[in-house]
Amino acid sequence: SFPALADRGAGVEQFRSLRSRIYQARYEAPLKTILISSGMPSEGKTFIAANLAINLARNTVNNILLIDGDLRRPSLHSVLGAPNAPGLTEYLAGTAELKDVLQRDSTPRAVGQSSEGSISNLTFIPSGKCGDNSSELVSNHRIEELVATLAPHFDWIVIDSPPVLAVTDAVELAHAADAVLLIVRGARTPYDVAQKAQAAFGNTRILGFVLNDVKELPRRGYNYYDYYRGAEPTSRKK
Repeated sequence: SFPALADRGAGVEQFRSLRSRIYQARYEAPLKTILISSGMPSEGKTFIAANLAINLARNTVNNILLIDGDLRRPSLHSVLGAPNAPGLTEYLAGTAELKDVLQRDSTPRAVGQSSEGSISNLTFIPSGKCGDNSSELVSNHRIEELVATLAPHFDWIVIDSPPVLAVTDAVELAHAADAVLLIVRGARTPYDVAQKAQAAFGNTRILGFVLNDVKELPRRGYNYYDYYRGAEPTSRKK
Protein backbone atom coordinates (compact mmCIF):
# COMPACT_ATOMS: atom_id res chain seq x y z
CA SER A 1 0.00 0.00 0.00
CA PHE A 2 2.94 2.35 0.59
CA PRO A 3 5.61 2.19 -2.11
CA ALA A 4 6.53 5.75 -1.08
CA LEU A 5 8.00 4.27 2.12
CA ALA A 6 10.50 2.08 0.28
CA ASP A 7 14.17 3.02 0.25
CA ARG A 8 14.58 2.08 -3.40
CA GLY A 9 12.74 0.55 -6.31
CA ALA A 10 10.49 1.57 -9.17
CA GLY A 11 7.53 2.39 -6.92
CA VAL A 12 9.27 4.93 -4.73
CA GLU A 13 11.01 6.44 -7.76
CA GLN A 14 7.65 7.05 -9.41
CA PHE A 15 6.44 9.03 -6.41
CA ARG A 16 9.71 10.92 -6.21
CA SER A 17 9.25 11.84 -9.85
CA LEU A 18 5.69 12.98 -9.15
CA ARG A 19 6.94 15.04 -6.22
CA SER A 20 9.58 16.68 -8.43
CA ARG A 21 6.99 17.61 -11.05
CA ILE A 22 4.80 19.15 -8.35
CA TYR A 23 7.77 21.16 -7.11
CA GLN A 24 8.28 22.41 -10.67
CA ALA A 25 4.62 23.40 -10.90
CA ARG A 26 5.09 25.52 -7.79
CA TYR A 27 7.61 27.66 -9.69
CA GLU A 28 5.03 28.38 -12.37
CA ALA A 29 2.32 29.64 -9.98
CA PRO A 30 1.62 29.60 -6.23
CA LEU A 31 0.84 26.06 -5.14
CA LYS A 32 0.22 24.57 -1.72
CA THR A 33 -3.17 22.85 -1.65
CA ILE A 34 -3.69 20.00 -4.14
CA LEU A 35 -7.00 18.22 -4.69
CA ILE A 36 -6.69 14.60 -5.85
CA SER A 37 -9.64 13.42 -7.94
CA SER A 38 -10.66 11.12 -10.78
CA GLY A 39 -13.56 10.60 -13.12
CA MET A 40 -14.78 7.26 -11.83
CA PRO A 41 -14.44 5.19 -8.64
CA SER A 42 -11.60 2.67 -8.21
CA GLU A 43 -9.00 4.58 -10.23
CA GLY A 44 -6.58 4.85 -7.31
CA LYS A 45 -6.91 8.42 -6.07
CA THR A 46 -6.72 7.43 -2.37
CA PHE A 47 -3.61 5.35 -3.09
CA ILE A 48 -2.00 8.31 -4.88
CA ALA A 49 -3.09 10.84 -2.23
CA ALA A 50 -1.68 8.80 0.67
CA ASN A 51 1.62 8.02 -1.03
CA LEU A 52 2.08 11.56 -2.34
CA ALA A 53 1.55 12.99 1.15
CA ILE A 54 3.98 10.47 2.65
CA ASN A 55 6.54 11.19 -0.05
CA LEU A 56 6.25 14.93 0.52
CA ALA A 57 6.68 14.43 4.26
CA ARG A 58 9.42 11.85 4.18
CA ASN A 59 13.00 12.95 4.79
CA THR A 60 12.05 16.65 4.88
CA VAL A 61 11.31 19.24 7.49
CA ASN A 62 8.12 20.24 5.71
CA ASN A 63 4.80 19.86 7.50
CA ILE A 64 2.21 18.02 5.40
CA LEU A 65 -1.56 17.92 5.90
CA LEU A 66 -3.59 15.08 4.39
CA ILE A 67 -7.38 15.51 4.32
CA ASP A 68 -9.95 12.85 3.49
CA GLY A 69 -12.53 14.87 1.59
CA ASP A 70 -14.55 11.85 0.47
CA LEU A 71 -17.49 12.20 2.83
CA ARG A 72 -19.45 9.43 1.09
CA ARG A 73 -16.98 6.53 0.91
CA PRO A 74 -14.00 7.43 3.11
CA SER A 75 -11.05 5.03 3.15
CA LEU A 76 -7.92 6.98 4.09
CA HIS A 77 -8.44 6.29 7.79
CA SER A 78 -8.43 2.54 7.08
CA VAL A 79 -5.29 2.85 4.95
CA LEU A 80 -3.48 4.81 7.68
CA GLY A 81 -4.88 2.80 10.60
CA ALA A 82 -6.44 5.90 12.12
CA PRO A 83 -9.82 6.66 13.73
CA ASN A 84 -12.39 8.20 11.38
CA ALA A 85 -14.14 10.56 13.79
CA PRO A 86 -14.32 13.32 14.65
CA GLY A 87 -13.34 14.51 11.20
CA LEU A 88 -14.13 16.82 8.33
CA THR A 89 -17.86 16.04 8.42
CA GLU A 90 -18.14 17.14 12.03
CA TYR A 91 -16.08 20.28 11.41
CA LEU A 92 -18.15 21.32 8.38
CA ALA A 93 -21.34 20.66 10.35
CA GLY A 94 -20.08 22.82 13.20
CA THR A 95 -20.15 20.03 15.79
CA ALA A 96 -16.35 19.79 16.18
CA GLU A 97 -13.59 22.36 16.40
CA LEU A 98 -10.48 22.34 14.27
CA LYS A 99 -8.25 21.13 17.10
CA ASP A 100 -10.54 18.13 17.56
CA VAL A 101 -10.15 16.76 14.03
CA LEU A 102 -6.37 17.01 13.60
CA GLN A 103 -4.43 13.76 14.03
CA ARG A 104 -0.67 13.36 14.20
CA ASP A 105 0.71 9.96 15.14
CA SER A 106 4.44 9.45 15.56
CA THR A 107 4.07 5.69 16.04
CA PRO A 108 4.82 3.35 13.11
CA ARG A 109 1.38 1.75 13.04
CA ALA A 110 -0.09 4.64 11.06
CA VAL A 111 2.24 4.17 8.12
CA GLY A 112 3.64 0.66 8.52
CA GLN A 113 7.16 1.86 9.20
CA SER A 114 9.72 1.14 11.92
CA SER A 115 9.76 3.39 14.97
CA GLU A 116 13.10 4.86 13.87
CA GLY A 117 11.53 6.22 10.69
CA SER A 118 8.04 7.25 11.75
CA ILE A 119 6.64 10.29 9.93
CA SER A 120 5.71 12.76 12.64
CA ASN A 121 5.42 15.73 10.27
CA LEU A 122 2.34 14.25 8.55
CA THR A 123 -0.99 15.48 9.96
CA PHE A 124 -4.28 13.84 9.02
CA ILE A 125 -7.91 14.99 9.03
CA PRO A 126 -10.26 12.03 8.51
CA SER A 127 -13.58 12.20 6.72
CA GLY A 128 -15.73 11.71 9.78
CA LYS A 129 -19.05 9.89 9.96
CA CYS A 130 -20.78 9.47 6.61
CA GLY A 131 -24.15 11.07 6.03
CA ASP A 132 -26.62 11.93 3.30
CA ASN A 133 -25.91 15.66 3.37
CA SER A 134 -22.30 15.70 2.15
CA SER A 135 -23.11 17.97 -0.80
CA GLU A 136 -24.58 20.59 1.52
CA LEU A 137 -21.62 20.34 3.89
CA VAL A 138 -18.91 20.82 1.25
CA SER A 139 -20.78 23.71 -0.34
CA ASN A 140 -21.10 25.76 2.86
CA HIS A 141 -17.57 27.20 2.32
CA ARG A 142 -16.25 26.02 5.69
CA ILE A 143 -13.71 23.86 3.84
CA GLU A 144 -12.24 27.07 2.42
CA GLU A 145 -12.16 28.51 5.94
CA LEU A 146 -10.39 25.38 7.20
CA VAL A 147 -7.72 25.50 4.50
CA ALA A 148 -7.19 29.25 4.95
CA THR A 149 -6.74 28.79 8.70
CA LEU A 150 -4.31 25.87 8.42
CA ALA A 151 -2.35 26.92 5.33
CA PRO A 152 0.17 29.10 7.23
CA HIS A 153 1.10 26.09 9.37
CA PHE A 154 1.72 23.60 6.54
CA ASP A 155 4.00 23.47 3.51
CA TRP A 156 1.67 21.20 1.52
CA ILE A 157 -2.00 20.24 1.85
CA VAL A 158 -3.30 17.17 -0.02
CA ILE A 159 -7.06 16.56 -0.24
CA ASP A 160 -8.50 13.23 -1.36
CA SER A 161 -11.89 13.82 -3.00
CA PRO A 162 -14.72 11.72 -4.47
CA PRO A 163 -14.77 10.98 -8.22
CA VAL A 164 -15.91 14.13 -9.98
CA LEU A 165 -18.28 12.47 -12.46
CA ALA A 166 -20.10 10.55 -9.74
CA VAL A 167 -20.95 13.41 -7.36
CA THR A 168 -20.56 17.19 -7.25
CA ASP A 169 -18.53 17.22 -4.01
CA ALA A 170 -15.14 17.29 -5.78
CA VAL A 171 -16.00 20.49 -7.68
CA GLU A 172 -17.01 22.19 -4.43
CA LEU A 173 -13.85 21.00 -2.67
CA ALA A 174 -11.74 22.33 -5.54
CA HIS A 175 -12.70 25.87 -4.52
CA ALA A 176 -10.41 25.43 -1.51
CA ALA A 177 -7.48 24.10 -3.56
CA ASP A 178 -4.82 25.78 -5.66
CA ALA A 179 -4.89 23.02 -8.27
CA VAL A 180 -6.27 19.59 -9.13
CA LEU A 181 -4.32 16.41 -9.88
CA LEU A 182 -6.39 13.87 -11.81
CA ILE A 183 -5.94 10.10 -11.61
CA VAL A 184 -6.67 7.66 -14.44
CA ARG A 185 -6.18 3.91 -14.40
CA GLY A 186 -4.23 2.11 -17.06
CA ALA A 187 -6.30 -0.04 -19.47
CA ARG A 188 -9.44 0.83 -17.52
CA THR A 189 -10.28 4.54 -17.70
CA PRO A 190 -11.92 5.43 -21.04
CA TYR A 191 -10.42 8.43 -22.79
CA ASP A 192 -13.72 10.29 -22.85
CA VAL A 193 -14.07 9.85 -19.07
CA ALA A 194 -10.67 11.49 -18.58
CA GLN A 195 -11.72 14.36 -20.84
CA LYS A 196 -15.01 14.82 -18.98
CA ALA A 197 -13.23 14.74 -15.62
CA GLN A 198 -10.92 17.54 -16.71
CA ALA A 199 -13.81 19.57 -18.14
CA ALA A 200 -15.83 19.17 -14.93
CA PHE A 201 -13.39 21.37 -13.04
CA GLY A 202 -13.97 24.29 -15.38
CA ASN A 203 -11.43 27.04 -14.82
CA THR A 204 -9.64 25.24 -11.99
CA ARG A 205 -5.91 24.78 -12.52
CA ILE A 206 -5.15 21.20 -13.60
CA LEU A 207 -1.64 20.02 -12.74
CA GLY A 208 -1.97 16.99 -15.00
CA PHE A 209 -2.90 13.32 -14.98
CA VAL A 210 -1.33 10.45 -13.09
CA LEU A 211 -1.54 7.16 -14.98
CA ASN A 212 -2.02 4.55 -12.26
CA ASP A 213 -1.78 0.75 -12.26
CA VAL A 214 0.11 0.34 -15.52
CA LYS A 215 0.77 -3.35 -16.10
CA GLU A 216 3.33 -3.15 -18.88
CA LEU A 217 5.50 -0.16 -19.62
CA PRO A 218 6.79 0.53 -23.13
CA ARG A 219 10.50 -0.20 -23.30
CA ARG A 220 11.98 2.76 -25.13
CA GLY A 221 15.61 3.21 -24.25
CA TYR A 222 17.21 2.90 -20.83
CA ASN A 223 15.26 3.90 -17.74
CA TYR A 224 15.40 3.39 -13.99
CA TYR A 225 13.44 0.14 -14.25
CA ASP A 226 16.41 -1.28 -16.15
CA TYR A 227 18.73 0.26 -13.56
CA TYR A 228 17.06 -1.48 -10.63
CA ARG A 229 16.98 -4.78 -12.50
CA GLY A 230 20.62 -4.44 -13.47
CA ALA A 231 19.74 -4.73 -17.14
CA GLU A 232 21.76 -3.35 -20.01
CA PRO A 233 20.34 -0.35 -21.89
CA THR A 234 18.16 -1.21 -24.85
CA SER A 235 19.35 0.24 -28.12
CA ARG A 236 17.21 2.68 -30.05
CA LYS A 237 16.62 2.09 -33.72
CA LYS A 238 17.72 4.96 -35.91
